[in-house]
Amino acid sequence: MDTWCYDGGAGGRSSRESVGGSGGGSAGGAAGAADLWLDPDLAALEALSLRVRDLVLPHLGSGPAVYADIPVHLNVGDLLINQGAEALFADGGVEIRERVTLGNARRLLRRQRDGQAAILLHGGGNFGDLYPHHETFRQKVLESFPSSRIVLLPQTVYYRDHDRLRHDMKRWAAHRNLVFMARDAPSLDLVRPFLGERAIQVPDLAHYLTRYPTRLTPVRPAHDTTLLVMARRDQECAGRHWLRQDSPVFDWEDLCGPEDFAGFALAARLIRLDDAVPLPADPLRGWYPIRDRLVRKAVAHFGAANAVVTNRLHGMLLALMMGLPVQVRDNSYGKLTNYIDSWLADWKR
Repeated sequence: MDTWCYDGGAGGRSSRESVGGSGGGSAGGAAGAADLWLDPDLAALEALSLRVRDLVLPHLGSGPAVYADIPVHLNVGDLLINQGAEALFADGGVEIRERVTLGNARRLLRRQRDGQAAILLHGGGNFGDLYPHHETFRQKVLESFPSSRIVLLPQTVYYRDHDRLRHDMKRWAAHRNLVFMARDAPSLDLVRPFLGERAIQVPDLAHYLTRYPTRLTPVRPAHDTTLLVMARRDQECAGRHWLRQDSPVFDWEDLCGPEDFAGFALAARLIRLDDAVPLPADPLRGWYPIRDRLVRKAVAHFGAANAVVTNRLHGMLLALMMGLPVQVRDNSYGKLTNYIDSWLADWKR
């Protein structure tokens, strides 16, 4: 059985190594997570979903809003955040006037005027210098809408270059009408010196899906004896020494079938077309059914297990929301252990 891990950055080529082979070193809190197990606490999950609601909704206001940087790709973790965000907006009566992704960002600039609507920027784990195209877009939003309410939904913050951190955060600090939601305590510590009380700590929006248990119920409700091993393949991969010889390894894209790849490709083409020549209909309407199918596939796959081993944050969160224990293996800079210490510390065995 083989697994994959990128050699370099986001655009790097992949190298193939056998499961259980020699692994590289790990950064951040990765090594410290080696023997960390979390047991699900359904009452605590419910409390976290309410905390998400109570922390986020008061900052969104009562007027119309634009939801920007929506994920259109095959990473189910981001799709879970997106589902949680949309459910929260619907329950909170937030009027989403426009939805845009990086692929049709000019739609936002063409159709919205400064001060016309709040701009809600998608959360996740891409704030920093690992995924610069997202921050380039956010900086353009800050520059183009100096009077609009800007809400950055919960993000993990990670920079390799602290000069770049200071450069970016000074531009955020210059915008006077914003709320920056950090997803864990170390992220809050990085940005609060620049933003003060405009930076707050908020759990990941995927937690809100706990309020919709039918979305997290697999077609086959009874868990069997399968141990799922989920390992990321991108630049956040922290080494492969922990992969098991006796279990197959998967990542999100392994759950996708030809219909998913074809649907994604079509959605991406329509979004790029909309960026160049505005389409009369929102191209994201065709993407959301594909998103929902991908999440259902992930739920079904996890539903066939009795435990999960993973270095993906949303592999961990999905398992816990489905009532599965998780052995945590961190990413390259401690994202999972930082999140656990911020919100799930009482769940450790």
